[in-house]
Amino acid sequence: MINNALPDFSFNGDARPNVAQLTWENLNQQFSGVVGGALNTTQAALDGMREAGFDFIAASTPLRRVTTPAEFADATLFFASPWARSVTGQNLVVDGGLVKN
Repeated sequence: MINNALPDFSFNGDARPNVAQLTWENLNQQFSGVVGGALNTTQAALDGMREAGFDFIAASTPLRRVTTPAEFADATLFFASPWARSVTGQNLVVDGGLVKN
């Protein structure tokens, strides 16, 4: 199951409302679309997941082992690479899901 749809949203920073123009309606539209969409998608997929034998959502389960130095290095190399050129101000926990944050 993948839910990657966004409600009406402008990725043009100049076209979006700034903090002085932002309204509760703007925020509620995004919240309803993103969180409501995830809820609806998950609920719609439940029966099929159960029939297929899935009792959990895989992305929220730990690897059940200690992260290796090589795996930690992979995450570090990503942030040092051109692929992370638009990533700013992130705190990445690289622990194989041991800490659920």
